[in-house]
Amino acid sequence: MRFHRETGLTRGIIRNLACDPADNDVAKVRASARCQHRSIFNQSCAACHDTLGASTKSGPELKSYYHYQPQPADATVRMIIQQGKDKMPAFNALNKSRINDLIAFLKTL
Repeated sequence: MRFHRETGLTRGIIRNLACDPADNDVAKVRASARCQHRSIFNQSCAACHDTLGASTKSGPELKSYYHYQPQPADATVRMIIQQGKDKMPAFNALNKSRINDLIAFLKTL
């Protein structure tokens, strides 16, 4: 998957925006993509994971997940999502693009 240099987003995400790219600046593209990523998170992850650090759910909170040192590798996070870990079930129905979107969202927290 190729990335757009200015936004750091996959070209597929930019193509899928429901608006004219000529009317978008980089911030609008990022905001729209983040909204799309959050939607995937809400559908697949929010039942067990918190992103605000404000509640206790069955899974660990993911606020600042990518700010921990050492920073988790994308490949490791991808594997956990696809195969599960400990009490977390596998989400093997998510395709590679949607998993990349989830990882992109986690990096914004």
